Amino acid sequence: MAKNSSVVAVAGPTLHEKLDHRAELRQRLDEVTLEFMHAQETVRRKNSELIEAKAEIGGYLNAEGKLIDQRYQARLEDARTRVEKTQSALEAARKKSSVLKDEINSLERELAQSRGGIKSSEEVLSFQRDIGAARAEVTRTESLLAEQHRRRADAQARLQADERGAERADLAAKVALGEIDDKRLQEFDAETEKRQQAMDGVAAEVLPIIEAADSAIAGLERRLEAARRALSDLEAKRPAVLSMYFYSLVEVEGARYLELAHDLNDSYLKLMALDDLIDGNTLRSDFHQPMMEIPNFDLNAHQPLGSQAEKWMLYKPGRADFDKARGKLIDQMRALGIEIDLAGC
Repeated sequence: MAKNSSVVAVAGPTLHEKLDHRAELRQRLDEVTLEFMHAQETVRRKNSELIEAKAEIGGYLNAEGKLIDQRYQARLEDARTRVEKTQSALEAARKKSSVLKDEINSLERELAQSRGGIKSSEEVLSFQRDIGAARAEVTRTESLLAEQHRRRADAQARLQADERGAERADLAAKVALGEIDDKRLQEFDAETEKRQQAMDGVAAEVLPIIEAADSAIAGLERRLEAARRALSDLEAKRPAVLSMYFYSLVEVEGARYLELAHDLNDSYLKLMALDDLIDGNTLRSDFHQPMMEIPNFDLNAHQPLGSQAEKWMLYKPGRADFDKARGKLIDQMRALGIEIDLAGC
């Protein structure tokens, strides 16, 4: 009996993983392109140094390649040493430039292949829902934060600072001057004591509210910062999402375009061949041989097509294509038993 076997499906990359990968590719491409430009500048500079060093060597030698004066021996050796070092540095720069160019080509190919990574509108709609949820989180957190600030302000307003110190000082001065009785000062102090006891009670009730609000505000501010950052990151990815989805649609339409272009080209050549078999200029609206051109697109499905000289042209039939279509049509007619006199065609 065969053992039970199970196939474990490997989940493909998520939309956000695709987007992050494309962002990494673009960042690396920018970095490598900058390195390549620096390497190219090094190659140019070392080439110039090499030419100068070789020219200096030539200045110390005669037509037979011998030293023209022994006094130049040390200078000649120094120039030769510089030539060797410069040649070595030039070769290293060229190798680095070549490696960087290969990496640039590889990154550009990978970016081109990944540009149509969104195959369905549902992925786009799901991404838009993510943005909506992130925006709602920002709004909700802002509302909660505003509420905590209001609670704290309300609680703080209940705490009134005791500003009766100046009033007591004035009363004490009047007592000292004999303007009022000491009893009035005692009454003031008793009243102040009652007020302070009442304030202590309010403080015992209000301070925990203020502390809780402060703690909540600190946490909500961090939460809001993270929510805004998440929303900003999603918004920044939106153009790439739409671009990737549109490219997917482009590839689908491009495949359809390819089929139609192939059929149109075949039909055009067949009409031209039939026209030639009739009398050579019956169907054409212009006396001159018409030229049909079907443009190419920068699509994965179209890359192998188009001539080396005109890659932008998907189909541009020439004389050889016409002769081939004409021969094929004649063979089809003869297969049907129809006799064709080529001398009259």
